[in-house]
Formats: sequence, structure tokens, C-alpha cells
Amino acid sequence: MSDRQTRTTHGAPAAVRCSRQLATLIAQAIAGQPLTVLLEAEAAASIEGGWRGLPREAIEGSGHVVRALQAAVWAVARTGDFRSAVLLAANLGDDADTTAAIAGQLAGAVYGLSGIPQDWLDVLAWRERIAAAADRLFADGYPDGRIQQGLPCTKAGSGIVRPGGGETASMGAALGPKVVSADKGAVSVMNTVSEAPWVCAANDLVAFWSRLGMAHVHPDDAAQVSGSGFALDLHPVPWAGPVRTARMYLLFLNPGLSGDEAEEEAKPAFAQALRANLAGDHPYPYLLGIHATHPGYRWARQTFGADIAEADAPGICVLQLVPYHSQKGGVARSVAPTLPSALAIRRFVHEGVLPRVRAGQAGLVVARSAKLWGKTAEEPGVVVYAGAEPRRAFQTSASRGGRLLRQMLKRPL
Repeated sequence: MSDRQTRTTHGAPAAVRCSRQLATLIAQAIAGQPLTVLLEAEAAASIEGGWRGLPREAIEGSGHVVRALQAAVWAVARTGDFRSAVLLAANLGDDADTTAAIAGQLAGAVYGLSGIPQDWLDVLAWRERIAAAADRLFADGYPDGRIQQGLPCTKAGSGIVRPGGGETASMGAALGPKVVSADKGAVSVMNTVSEAPWVCAANDLVAFWSRLGMAHVHPDDAAQVSGSGFALDLHPVPWAGPVRTARMYLLFLNPGLSGDEAEEEAKPAFAQALRANLAGDHPYPYLLGIHATHPGYRWARQTFGADIAEADAPGICVLQLVPYHSQKGGVARSVAPTLPSALAIRRFVHEGVLPRVRAGQAGLVVARSAKLWGKTAEEPGVVVYAGAEPRRAFQTSASRGGRLLRQMLKRPL
């Protein structure tokens, strides 16, 4: 179909080939492939001239089809959200509207409708007309209301659920944490692990949180997180440590607050360390000597014990169910069942972490809020604490969590 559409105006072999490559990437993104997987696909790898690892000076914002596709994929690959991808493509200059349009198509398929900045949508010419056309195209493509891979959708045809892009939305308006049920077209709030959308592997979680940009609240969470219950001027902590490769995962409710945190988190080095976590492979910052003045450093040394040191940081990942600094724990508990980021992190634990634990590759300690995490039963490699039991639970090898922590980090018991 891409070939036929292209030949309507441009019949050169290069134009047909590049159109097919772009169409393939967009289709794979819509089907739920995360960006990290997408960029390894044949359609991306076979782009003429390549794009991986090329410096800015090697990229041209030319209107020539080969260079335009190369530049657009390069821009999407070097960024982590829709806004950044389109701006990078446009700022290449020359035929900027062409490059940005191609990058925007691909980034839109990757990050979904809710990934487009609201202030851009507010001034979009013909917005209602475009949305209506999209709804008609979707309905014509899937008249029975179903889409690829058996994902649920209303029979009206406009509601979609995408597992890879962190989105549950209709073409006209985002549904936030709600998902459209296939049963009688009803809309229901998802509050169980099995129903949670989007995230099941580390790359999916990284892609979900890469949309944070420089904001303090994830765009999907904005409607449910306010300054009345959370300190929004402090950096969120979606996780701390290498989410992809940790040997030990510790589950807490939320970061909490300390009187000294605001000053410490305003320091560029610490802000950079937390942002680096969004790449999914950086060490636990609260054990690093460079951050010894941060309250989290003192907490980590007290919690894990004196023998757990900076050298152990690359093996530890702490996951916060509600990744914002909460004024009171009750506030975090109240939003945890439906907060989109909480659903994403919780599903990652069940579908991304537990399989590694059961294969003997990692350990898991549920240190707080076991019911909210949906993991209350212990099994080999899993320790679950309840009530006040977790306090100072990892300080010594005599505790259950301490034994598992040291075993997985291969520390002497």
C-alpha cells in the first residue's frame, strides 16, 4: 500500500524504498514495539547512509528523500520524547518542515497521542478536522473494533490501547488511567496488575519514563498528582539503580521527604544522577560517595548496613510505586491503585522482574506496601515484609532481607 501511494506522485526507486521503510517503522510502533526494539529492526538498520552514531555535522535536513529519512530517524533515536524529536529534526534547518514531518510521524507512533505537548495541540490548525479524519481512518481499518495483536478496543473504533508507547487514549482525548474494555464497549478503571497496560520489560519502562523530559510529573500522571499532596519541585524518583541489570530489586511506596532534600536535589550533579536513571543502567545514586551530603546517602547506609558500599551500587535497584515525594504516606497510597506510572512500574515488577527472580538471576524484597504491589506471598528469591517489620531490615545478614541482599550481591554472610 505504501508503494502504491508513493508512486502517485514520486515513482523513483529511492522514494518508494524510503516510504516503505518509514511505513514499516510506523506500523511496528503502532503495534506496540518500544523505540529500543524498533531501532534494531531491519527497516531502521537498512536506511541508506545509516544513522547510528553519526555526529550532527553528518546529518542534513535536506528535502531529498534518502537524507530526509536518515535525518528523521536520527532525530527520533537521539531523543526520548515527541517534543525533543520534532524540535531536533526541525532545527537541522534546510527543508525543516519535511524532516520534522517525517520525524513527527514516527515519534507520534512511538509516544502516542498523549506524548504530543498540549500547548502544541492547542494552537494546531484544523485540529478537529484532523482528529475526525483519524477516527474515520481507524474505523475503516478496523470496522469490528479490534486492532492488531488482539488489543481491546470499543466497537465504535476510536479507542485504542497500545502496550509499547505508554498510552491509553482515544483519537479525540486521552483517557488517562482508564482503558476501553472490549466487553460491551464500556470504559473501566484498571486497578489490577493483570489489566495494567504498556509495560512488561525494562526497555518498555525506560521508554515510558523517557517522556518525563525535564518535568517533575510524568505527563500521564499530571491529572492525579497535585502540589497539595506531593512536593512537585523535587525530582521524581521513578527508580534508583540499573533497572535492566540489577541483582537485587527493593520495592518501596514512595520517596518520602527530608528537610535537606530540596537543597541537595537542586545541585546539578545530583539532578543529573537521577535523570541518568531514566536510561535504565546507572548505579544506585544514594550509595555513591559523590552524593554523601544527600539525606538519601545516610538513609541508604543505615538501611543496607555498613558492609554494603559504593561497589555494590550497580547491583541494587530501588523501585518506588509512587515516584513522587509525598508529604504523607496516605496520599501516595490513595493514588497508587490508578496512577498510570504506578501501574507501569507494578506490571514491570510482575512481568519483567519476577521472571528473572524465578530464573535465579535476581532477588526481590517487598519492603513496603505489599498489597499495593500485588505481591504478598514469598517464594524462592522473594522476601515480603509486612507492617513495621522492614525497619532496618537489611542492616545485618541475620535478617531475611539482609541475607537475600548479600547472597545476590555475593557478599559474605
